[in-house]
Amino acid sequence: MKLTVTKKALRDLKGLPKDVAKDFLDRMEAIAADPFATNANVERMKGMEDAWRLRKGDWRALYVVDRKAQTVSLERVKHRREVYR
Repeated sequence: MKLTVTKKALRDLKGLPKDVAKDFLDRMEAIAADPFATNANVERMKGMEDAWRLRKGDWRALYVVDRKAQTVSLERVKHRREVYR
């Protein structure tokens, strides 16, 4: 599948420390290659279809898998106290 990054997620990534942002992008590329494989620190979001979250320390990345369009869309990357609002 193809990885897409929303404008909000790009803005979020620019505000992160560079090593954290790079790690999230690397992990998301790996997830996009096989989104339904077992990945460490990845869980499905409750109440949302095909929405997932990736955890790294205090940071969370929210992404959506679109099976029809064959894309994984990175929606947000924020601190855990802010991301679910």
